[in-house]
Amino acid sequence: MGILFQNNWEKYASSIIANPYTPEYPLSLDYGSSIGLEPIPLNTFTALTYLIKKREASVKKLISQVITPNGDGINDTWKIQGYEFNSKSQIKVYALNLELVYSKIGEYQNDWNGIAIPSGKPLSNGSYFYTLDLDGIPPLEKKGWVYIKRN
Repeated sequence: MGILFQNNWEKYASSIIANPYTPEYPLSLDYGSSIGLEPIPLNTFTALTYLIKKREASVKKLISQVITPNGDGINDTWKIQGYEFNSKSQIKVYALNLELVYSKIGEYQNDWNGIAIPSGKPLSNGSYFYTLDLDGIPPLEKKGWVYIKRN
C-alpha cells in the first residue's frame, strides 16, 4: 500500500485479506480488504492509493526442506519462494529442544545457511522446525521443518 503526499510516495506495510463483509467472494483484485500493519496519520495526507502487485499465475509457494551448506553452490542456503515479505514478517527456526536457533524480522533474502543466531556457529546435521508469519498477526501462515546436512 502506498500513500501519495506532496508528490512523494510513502510505503506502509499492509496485508491483503479476504473481505470479512463479503465472504462469498474469493480474494482477488476486485474483492478483499487490507490490514495496515502500522498506524497511518490520515489527516496529514491528501490521497490514499493502493498499489497491488499482481502475481503470475505460475508462481508457486515453495519452502526448501533441505540445506546442504557445503560451499558447492547447491542448496547452500534456505530458499523460500512465492511468499511476500514485509517489515512485519517473522521467520523463526527451532532445534528439537525448542531452542531458537534463527530468527528474522522483515524481508527474507534466501540467505540463511544454517548458522545459529546469535552464537554464529554452524548448526549440526539434523531436523529443525520453522514458523513463518508474513504479517506479524496470528495465526501463523506456515510451519514445517528443514533438514541441515553438512557432509
